[in-house]
Amino acid sequence: MRTGFEPDHVPVHTVPAVVHNGAMPVNVPSSKCRGTSIRVRQPLSEDAVIFWETDPRVEAISHYPVEIKWSRTRRDGSIKEMKHNIEFAIRWKGGRRTYIDVEKVSHHDETWFQLRTQAMKYRVPRQLDAMYTVISEKVLHGRPLLYNRRHIYSHLHVRDERAKARIRWLVTELTPPMTIAALSEAAVLRRVGYRMLDPGGRPFTEPLRDVDRAYTAIMQLAAAGELRIDQCREITDQSLVTWKQRSI
Repeated sequence: MRTGFEPDHVPVHTVPAVVHNGAMPVNVPSSKCRGTSIRVRQPLSEDAVIFWETDPRVEAISHYPVEIKWSRTRRDGSIKEMKHNIEFAIRWKGGRRTYIDVEKVSHHDETWFQLRTQAMKYRVPRQLDAMYTVISEKVLHGRPLLYNRRHIYSHLHVRDERAKARIRWLVTELTPPMTIAALSEAAVLRRVGYRMLDPGGRPFTEPLRDVDRAYTAIMQLAAAGELRIDQCREITDQSLVTWKQRSI
């Protein structure tokens, strides 16, 4: 059976423009999927993608990877053919896979949900040699974790290899832990700015004071697992950054 991570994989279900039960489809930029984004059916699924995008242990995400089919016997003895499109699969570094449905807690007591979950927990390990689980807002919406994951994610789609190279070099020279502010200041990176003309027509550069290349590089390296940011509280400039000291 296909796993959903084949090079030619196409999602077994396409999220339509309108979804029932008041859900709101949205496209989530992703660097761990085929293509550039994942179209999800609800904001809760968006939060799940953000968690995996910022988890260095997750290597790849597959959206609607497989369709599982099974039969259920009704009370009158007749057979009902069932099928379900699992919403996500993630591949961990090392190759292990987990198949996941994202469902609100309000659905967990519904009979259809319990029967489906029971079937998936039985069939996914046997058909796909992988784990199956369901996650909800109880897992995704804990604070400060959700704030921190969204904050890191907001920095992921900026391309600045020089800034990341500078931070990588610094961590070979400095001793952890350090605050984000101290590590960012030590980087001494040129600020991004925009060019303007003064009243005399001479060009000058006005720096964008709210853009910190080193800060963004730190967030990106944390998402890649090269640095570790203390997330016991909401991330600020004073949050501690640690890393593995390299032997000479």
